[in-house]
Amino acid sequence: MYRESLAQGIERMGRLADTIGKLGRLPRLVAEIAQPGIQRELDKEFLEGRDPYGEPWAPLEPATVARGRHPPPLYHSGHLHRSTRAELLTGAKAGLWLTIRPAQYGYFHQVGTRHMPKREILPTRGIPGRWYRGVLVEASKRAFKSVWERVR
Repeated sequence: MYRESLAQGIERMGRLADTIGKLGRLPRLVAEIAQPGIQRELDKEFLEGRDPYGEPWAPLEPATVARGRHPPPLYHSGHLHRSTRAELLTGAKAGLWLTIRPAQYGYFHQVGTRHMPKREILPTRGIPGRWYRGVLVEASKRAFKSVWERVR
């Protein structure tokens, strides 16, 4: 009787270790599932001329419009838009890396200068509500469901 309960305990410990291993994959899986949605949100900013929190970017100056540029701001050549990416972290790391490269001049739009108004491209005040409710919550649910089905 003692051997049977010891064997059952060892088997349960093995299943617990397996479950913990699978749950440890959750953060990476959430990032993988969320990445396309976050990228879509970044793309919408440029199309709609707004920051990650939904606030409109400063309008173009009349002199800029006179030179042939048109709203929305930061969209004329498409270079900055194409350079703004949500990429998976490499290796075993979990998360997304938000970048504006190779268009490093995006930094000046992000923070503004005395000659140019700030037009935030990347979040600076926490996770935007659209990203959280619209992307991250759903990605978390899908990732947990996927892992849970493998655990049971």
